Amino acid sequence: MPLFPATRDTERENLLEWIDAELVNARSIVHGLTGDQLRACPVPSSELTLGWLILHIGEVAESWTA
Repeated sequence: MPLFPATRDTERENLLEWIDAELVNARSIVHGLTGDQLRACPVPSSELTLGWLILHIGEVAESWTA
């Protein structure tokens, strides 16, 4: 997998390519984790979980493509 997505003809195509690459990267990071692992809080003083982070990335990507 290349470090950066290929350059496209338009800014929109570049953005969509970059978003797709980042979604693939995010999914590959959590691939194979259980639901409990996705819901676990690795830092006790934080409510941040990997599952929440993946949902957030998806929501941001959706808003950028709208």
